[in-house]
Amino acid sequence: AMSQQNPEHVLYFGASRSGAAPRLYRWENAHTATSGLQEISVPNQTANTYVHSIAVNPLDANEILVVFSNYNIVGLYHSTDGGKTYEAIEGNLTGTNANPGPSLRAAAILPLSELGDSRTVYFVATSVGLFSTAALNGVNTVWEQEAADIIGHVVAEHIAARASDGRVAVGTLGRGMLVGDYNAPTHVEDQPPASLPATFSLQQNYPNPFSANGTFGNPVTTIAFELPVASRVTLNVYDVNGREVAMLVQQQRMASGNHRVNFSGRSLVSGVYFYRLEAVPLQGPTPAFVAKKAMSFIK
Repeated sequence: AMSQQNPEHVLYFGASRSGAAPRLYRWENAHTATSGLQEISVPNQTANTYVHSIAVNPLDANEILVVFSNYNIVGLYHSTDGGKTYEAIEGNLTGTNANPGPSLRAAAILPLSELGDSRTVYFVATSVGLFSTAALNGVNTVWEQEAADIIGHVVAEHIAARASDGRVAVGTLGRGMLVGDYNAPTHVEDQPPASLPATFSLQQNYPNPFSANGTFGNPVTTIAFELPVASRVTLNVYDVNGREVAMLVQQQRMASGNHRVNFSGRSLVSGVYFYRLEAVPLQGPTPAFVAKKAMSFIK
């Protein structure tokens, strides 16, 4: 795995062989250096444990995730100092001798700062689907399943995430390559019952038009909508030809109230786009609500 910035050209790689503990290495200025290789192995690893994947934060070369493979081992570690120290973060993905946890295959780090959000999201691809968290907490880390209705529990073998627009690509066994957009949605807390919305509505995005000189120095706009009842929500963005360019909310259960989602147009070209909201009430006879509005982006 090679870093992209802060600094660039830091190469991390692993070495594994049967009968020996795995080793990890860090090589700065790997595009030109001929010496300076540093060993940064995770301490106390057992023999026949194999380095399966290394992920580097694209905005911080010192933050990495390391995925190991084998049975009855701790398979996921996090470092924020370039491998000087590590913390085990398998959390609820850890199994027991009687009930082994899933096999861990790959990981990715997605900082959301370029989308106007201070969080960083961590992904891990496993033998039972894709999981993520935005709150690492050592052995108490809680990983939540992503795209349960689309990826499900098939083997997720590879994952890549792009910080510029929040795009995440997952390679699976059985369902091919799947792509989604993680655009840092921020959901407003439910309002008190007395002020809940009376009807469904989709608001005009703000600002509109939006541009590269927008909020946080990035092309970010906010889409707001109201739900009078708890609903399963889908919110996508399309170009004028009807091609989907972003999946902002995918079949997500949301409580009644006011909600908003931030959308980054960093990967878009100038032009007119449409965003479409579909909300299906979770209970009762209320029909599904569908609405579409136009927005303009200026590069």
